[in-house]
Amino acid sequence: MVKTATALLSALLLCAWGALAQEFMSPTVNVIEELAKLKNMEERLRTMEETMQNQRVLVEQLQKENGALKTTVETMQATLESLQSLKAAFCGDYPTVENGDVTEVLGGLVLKVSCAALYKLDGPEEVRCVKGKWSDLPACRAPCRLDQSKFQQQQREYVQHGEISSFMCLSILRVHVKCEDGRAYYRGCECPSRPSCA
Repeated sequence: MVKTATALLSALLLCAWGALAQEFMSPTVNVIEELAKLKNMEERLRTMEETMQNQRVLVEQLQKENGALKTTVETMQATLESLQSLKAAFCGDYPTVENGDVTEVLGGLVLKVSCAALYKLDGPEEVRCVKGKWSDLPACRAPCRLDQSKFQQQQREYVQHGEISSFMCLSILRVHVKCEDGRAYYRGCECPSRPSCA
């Protein structure tokens, strides 16, 4: 019976020891898991700090570049203002061309002239500021609207200044049209130089 009691006591002690070990082991496993989580969080915090530091550096660079850009824009504005005052001092306001547009080239000391649709430029395409005066201005000459009653068939609506054209007026006869600054001059139905017309 003593042997049985000893065996029983040993078995009880073993069970108790196992239960105690399990009780102590379980928190240890949780502590290890918690330590791993904390280490992971520490890594993420370090990464976030590095990202924030990089962003601070980027913001500082952008602020420096913005300051340099602002200075460049201010310099360009000052240069433009001085060019405009020089232009006014040299030749004054830009000239106007009837039925045309004047655009600035080379800081306003040279102007380019273009005409409205169908108008023809007569004179130089560029106007220059020379010794305080604008050079000779071109003119935009008006097109001529054709009188369709003078032709055998419907023709185009306009001819340009300086253009000379001929159109059929009868079966073999032609009318000649010359355009001069908006006025069309017609020279009657004439027989073309062919023997069959004579």
